[in-house]
This record gives sequence, C-alpha cells and structure tokens, in this order.
Amino acid sequence: MVKMTIVTKDDLFNMIAPIHVYQKADLMYEKEAKVAFKKLKEVRENMVIADYFGDSLSTLKERSVKNVDMYAFWRVYNRLFEEIVKEEFPSFTAGYDKYGAKCFFQEGQMLLDGDDYDCFPFYLDTNGLKGRLYDLSKEIA
Repeated sequence: MVKMTIVTKDDLFNMIAPIHVYQKADLMYEKEAKVAFKKLKEVRENMVIADYFGDSLSTLKERSVKNVDMYAFWRVYNRLFEEIVKEEFPSFTAGYDKYGAKCFFQEGQMLLDGDDYDCFPFYLDTNGLKGRLYDLSKEIA
C-alpha cells in the first residue's frame, strides 16, 4: 500500500542519496540503499517525487534497488544537490571541473567538486551535505 504523506526536499534527498551512492560509488552501501528504496516506494505517489522523477517514475515500481534505472537516481540526486546548495549560497554557479565532475564556482574559485563524472560529491544524507555547507560558510566568510 502506498502512503500519501508529505515529502520534503530533504526527505527525498535522504531517500535518493544512499541509492545513488550505492549505484555510483560504493556497493558496500547496499543495505542503506535497500532501506531507502523501501521508504521511497512507500511514498512514490507523492507529487514531489513525481516532479523530480518525471518520466522515470516507473522505476520506483521495481522489486529491487538493483533493478532500478541508475540514471533516474543520478539525475534526481544532482538536481536536489544543486537546489540544496543554491538555497544556502545563491551566488554559487554550478559547472564542471576539468575532469567532467560537477562542482560549484564562486568568484572563480571551485567549490564542492564532485567525485565522479557528471556527479556532485557523494553524501548519504542532508545532514552530511548541510554540515559541509556550514563548514564552507565559515571558510569563505
């Protein structure tokens, strides 16, 4: 049974991030990805989720996190990451480093450079990301 519940951007990031990290960076996060996928499936009819997944929403009907469309999660992770960072630092400009990893620039300085091609850095949840943003705010102040 699909629950109709409020899903915030942070909630969605917390469900997407472990799956993205598992798929793109480290298979040791399979357990976290499975737990996150189960939670995501329970709220998959939420309009916030539909907005972020768009035409790829059907991937949430898969039985296993191993069978989902990796690129759908990749896109959603990058979009959420960028939105969360831009909420804290509106002046940052998203771009790519010389290797093709996603990053942000401010006044010519590269910040938050990604760990892989077309990816922002890997975080398992918003606490980790927002903790890094807090540290960054002190560094650039």
